[in-house]
Amino acid sequence: MEAIAFGAFFNTILPKLLQKIKDSKRDKISINANIQDFTIEAEAVQSQLEDGYSQSQYEGAHKAKLMGIDRRLKVLCQDAHDCIHRFLRKGSPLESCAEFAAKIQGFNDNVHKLHDEVRDRIASLKQGSASASGQPSARYVTPDKVVGRLERLAELQELVHLPGRESNEKAPKVISIVGFAGVGKTLLANEFYSSEEGKKFHHRAWVTAAGTHEEVVKNILMEIDPKGNHAKDALDLQRLCHSLQDFLRGKEYLIVIDDMKRGELWNKIKYVFENVKGTVFVTTNIQEVANNCSQCINGYVYKLSPLDGNESVNLFKKECFSGDPDYAADVLKKCDGLPLAIVNMANYLQSEGGWTSEGCKAACRELGALLVQEDKCKLPGMQWVLMNKYTGLPGYAIRSCLLYFCMYKKNIAALPKRNSLIRRWQAEGFVDGKTGCKYLKTLINHNIIQSMEVNTNGTTKRCRPPGMMAEYISQISMSENFAALVSDLVETRNNRIRRLYFDANSAEDERITSGMDLSIVLTLVISGIGSEAILNFEKYELLAVLDLKECTNLDDNHVKYICKLLLLKYLNLGKTIGKIPRDIGQLKLLETLEMRTTETVQVYREVLQLPNLKHLIGKFELIYKRPIEVEISKDERLKKFLSNKSVLETVTAYVSQTAKGFPEAMLHMSQLRKVKIFCTDRADVTEKEVLTTAIKKFIHGGTDNVNGGQSHSLSIDFHKCTSIIQEILAGPGSLTSLKLRGDWRPFLGANPDFTKISGITKLCLSSTYLSGNEALAGLTDLIALEYLKLYEQDLGSLTIQPGTFQRLTGLCLVGDKSLYRITIQPGALPRLVSLHLICEVIDKRVQLLNGSLQRLREIALHSGVTPEIKEAWKKAAKVHPNRPDVFFIQKA
Repeated sequence: MEAIAFGAFFNTILPKLLQKIKDSKRDKISINANIQDFTIEAEAVQSQLEDGYSQSQYEGAHKAKLMGIDRRLKVLCQDAHDCIHRFLRKGSPLESCAEFAAKIQGFNDNVHKLHDEVRDRIASLKQGSASASGQPSARYVTPDKVVGRLERLAELQELVHLPGRESNEKAPKVISIVGFAGVGKTLLANEFYSSEEGKKFHHRAWVTAAGTHEEVVKNILMEIDPKGNHAKDALDLQRLCHSLQDFLRGKEYLIVIDDMKRGELWNKIKYVFENVKGTVFVTTNIQEVANNCSQCINGYVYKLSPLDGNESVNLFKKECFSGDPDYAADVLKKCDGLPLAIVNMANYLQSEGGWTSEGCKAACRELGALLVQEDKCKLPGMQWVLMNKYTGLPGYAIRSCLLYFCMYKKNIAALPKRNSLIRRWQAEGFVDGKTGCKYLKTLINHNIIQSMEVNTNGTTKRCRPPGMMAEYISQISMSENFAALVSDLVETRNNRIRRLYFDANSAEDERITSGMDLSIVLTLVISGIGSEAILNFEKYELLAVLDLKECTNLDDNHVKYICKLLLLKYLNLGKTIGKIPRDIGQLKLLETLEMRTTETVQVYREVLQLPNLKHLIGKFELIYKRPIEVEISKDERLKKFLSNKSVLETVTAYVSQTAKGFPEAMLHMSQLRKVKIFCTDRADVTEKEVLTTAIKKFIHGGTDNVNGGQSHSLSIDFHKCTSIIQEILAGPGSLTSLKLRGDWRPFLGANPDFTKISGITKLCLSSTYLSGNEALAGLTDLIALEYLKLYEQDLGSLTIQPGTFQRLTGLCLVGDKSLYRITIQPGALPRLVSLHLICEVIDKRVQLLNGSLQRLREIALHSGVTPEIKEAWKKAAKVHPNRPDVFFIQKA
């Protein structure tokens, strides 16, 4: 939270601050006391706000007012931070200690006022004023207004009528309906519940998942058996569950549990339905909850999709019936197919005079402001949904991670990939290595951000918030001075934003930075041609994250000044830079140096001696003044640093005839967890030998790490350097992940043998020129393998037999030309969950699903396959017992 961040900042600069005011003992005592008091009060206010956010009864305008106090607190902490920063800044205008003390006293007075305000606000809510707010009447869309519901209802009915699996006639059918709030989950469940088919169930109950476990079960029992005497059960969960199970036994029932948010609730009550045939619907926003509820034998997850373009237009016309539909195109784009958003926007435009050209443009321009209005919000349903999604996140740190996305809302292609994104969050101090992955998973799991590009192992590669959420967090972000796309700031004239993204439309404009205080910027991203004003790095004093990957006019002179940004923790440079100067050794706090270009980049040994550098990513080659073997072998200081003090975990390097030195350095790196090597066949023989020794040492050192639960990953693009691969596969050692790319034909027909390396759970082979069956021949003894990817121009014939790959959960086959003759025999791959077949030309016969793959949950195909093949796979998936999701991706 901002208050805690300020406290950490104050503790860091306290010695320097006291040194500057050493001549005035009275001012020193006063300033120190006031800043400490400010920190304590700010943290107390933040704590009370978090408590208020967690109370479900504080809804509507009341929670919006709490968020307003939160924004003012954050801005106040920023003001105090900037005041101290300016006072300590070298060359800043002379300010007396008395004047500085007066300003700090003013900040302290203001935070006390905020504390009083939030205390009074929450007290008034507890006294009952919150009951007047409640949920807005416009939260839900009425059934008569929704389009496309008949098709979705038919799909739900298909799931209800599917025969039970494994001939278990007594097992209940649990169908979880999941999707973003406002997409129509409750409406769809109610459509079935209220239909003639739903009324055929003689025993029915509809309850919400709010309240304690006991209250939920008792509500089900009271509704499904209204004549029963359940007073004796009181609120004893075990007795309630037994009573409900006894009543349901032998009866056909339909139970809907609406708005399930807690997985533990289902875990506590699920045994009620064991061996009691019936149907249970669960609606939820959270994917993990949906998966948990539908883990039973006859469980299904139904992911409710947003409306398509035509459905969105039709729904909009139902609500706003005056105007030209073409004018509403941008409005509907921001609604992203969400029925609640479409209805709210249509009602708003209708109240403003219809969907005129100017009205629609104004609505798009003012959408963020409309969504955060504290009083008489004109989009009440969407505000309620978005506000509760946002404040429901557990704490400031994860909300900061979400706000980070707003910089990229108009340029999704510039969004950093998963690992790069998490490293930026780490550099900002929002997360550590573990919580970064956890927070990203939580945001995706809650459907707050959506995957827009996935890896072939099914993990998210890039993601973004949907339209309305993007607008909402952008407005919050700008109001809190957190982050912004600079082209948005031209309209708002906010010049105190901490994180800036200059896209190609704004980076070249010299005037944009006029009046901006660049000294307080923490994150800077530039695409396209940057103006000299923006690229004047002497103006930036607090930069922690600098992304210039897409900046096209960056030169060596700019990099020289970048090396003076002493607080920098994350640096990403683009293809215009071919050499990193020695001055980078000044960046003692740097954690990540990333240069994902196709060209090699030269670096000096100073890079390897950076004390906090964890990730060195790019095609790097080392350069030295002296001969390389002399430089490293005789420099005991470098070897000692790499062995004892270096924290390098991730390294990529390039080894060729001219690019030398890295293998020798790698021999002494003790903390490596992930290594990627590009090696050409023209590499020096001695260099290859040293590289082989270094890799074997890395693999051998992986034994303790893998056994201790840590990942150990190796990727080698070996071209035709097969001697290296032959030696490293001879083991011994351990890896969790191995990726090999290169021509296997020089092995003279020998199939790869990976059995000497233990622990491999993930294996990727590409461009080996092996057929599918040739590749599989050397893999069948990898008993720990969980994920396998084969990438070839033409895999040819591939047959997977029963008894092999017993633990494999993910299989990805990629072909540049075609994927034919792929056979998974019945009984093979008993644990397979994810199947990806990525090629535009695949077999028309869908025979992979017949009689096998009982745990299959998802199928991915290339987006370029023919419509006929798409329909054939969708049809085959519908008759599969699991009804796996079928989706289409372009990249592998």
